[in-house]
Amino acid sequence: MQCRIVMLVAIFGLTGCEPEASLLPSGPSGMAARTITTSGGRVDSPEGAAIHFRQGSLEAPQRIRIESTSPPAELASAGKVVSAAFGVGPDGLALGQSATLALKFDREIDPSKAWLATIVGVANGLVQPYGATRVDLSSGVVEGDVGELGTFAVVIPGASMIFPVHPQSTGRSSIRAAVSDGDPRAMTDSITVFCGGSATPCIGTAATASENLLARVRSAALLYPAMAGSIRLADGAATGSISISVSLRLQPESRRRAETIWLNAQIQPTGSTVLVENPDEILLTDVRVRTTGGLGLVSGSNEEISTLVVARSSEGGLTSIGRSFRIPGAGGQVARVTIQIPVRLHS
Repeated sequence: MQCRIVMLVAIFGLTGCEPEASLLPSGPSGMAARTITTSGGRVDSPEGAAIHFRQGSLEAPQRIRIESTSPPAELASAGKVVSAAFGVGPDGLALGQSATLALKFDREIDPSKAWLATIVGVANGLVQPYGATRVDLSSGVVEGDVGELGTFAVVIPGASMIFPVHPQSTGRSSIRAAVSDGDPRAMTDSITVFCGGSATPCIGTAATASENLLARVRSAALLYPAMAGSIRLADGAATGSISISVSLRLQPESRRRAETIWLNAQIQPTGSTVLVENPDEILLTDVRVRTTGGLGLVSGSNEEISTLVVARSSEGGLTSIGRSFRIPGAGGQVARVTIQIPVRLHS
């Protein structure tokens, strides 16, 4: 797909194009406030913050303000705060189209982890890490696309929010085109997962990537995965769904910038889904798997009907989803990233 090519071009600079200029904060001193129309616009703070609204971000003209503030206590749950906190208001205002927020941060607080810097917001008491973040390590500016106004700061994720990415083995995928033989009698009545963000880390999550992807970056890590949902099995039918949101942070060899591939997925049974149980695994046939992913605002989507495989473990079960990306200038090579998802089995 063309969108997948664009994503890796942007990450690795394979075409030699310059990256888009950062939204660097600038402007006069004092609290920043400006009326922004539905056509979009920008507000700058001299203290290290700026926000750019796209056309359609606002449903009506709004007086937008940016002012420095004390970091909300909730931010501590997300990791180490490495910037000033900024209130962008009106607080809690939902946007029709995302706006790009830029914050300056102190790269020297934790230099070895500066490439993991992430914008985290607090709105209406809820903590929201914005995984689709771009980090300019040369200027010390982090950019992210936000869908709601509130209080924001740059955070280095805590250890429980960072998951290393390992080389991919040749083992079988948890999404299969066909089902193996097994016992079709249902002993499990639901498969659930509820974890993520900064409040409940997804313990047991893991990520792998193909060697041809890892060979092109200095470092890679999965940040702030979030997963929620339940698939219920009763009277021969499967209902419900499981939603997954993950961000894969990549640091190219140049170390000047770090980019993020984001992936959202929904796993949903169909009217044809059948549960097959084996001693070591559970298989759900004819499951619809929808995925969207991209780099920043560049994205693509895919939908397929497959068999979902849940391997039994001592803690419940493990399944996985993956996404492939064609690498331009590499002889048609396709890189793949796979996310292992911990689930609970109920019977």
